[in-house]
Amino acid sequence: GVVVLPEGGFRRAKAEITAWPGYAPTPLVALDDVAKAARIAAILPLPKKREAVSPSGFTRRYGNTIQRRIGQVRRDGLDGCIYT
Repeated sequence: GVVVLPEGGFRRAKAEITAWPGYAPTPLVALDDVAKAARIAAILPLPKKREAVSPSGFTRRYGNTIQRRIGQVRRDGLDGCIYT
């Protein structure tokens, strides 16, 4: 699920999360790595039936959807509490 916070709620959540002991921001990754991660996420429900190397059909479309959603999260600044 996705939770959308107002700006004040986002700032408070970010302050709380970054104050956790041992917290470290997740480093940014190259888009090629994001594509690979999206492809892996697309095959995980059925790894014996879906191909990661040359995905086709549902697996390709689902991987592309995951990749677009990752981009949307970054563009909309929703990853601000993860990437600092």
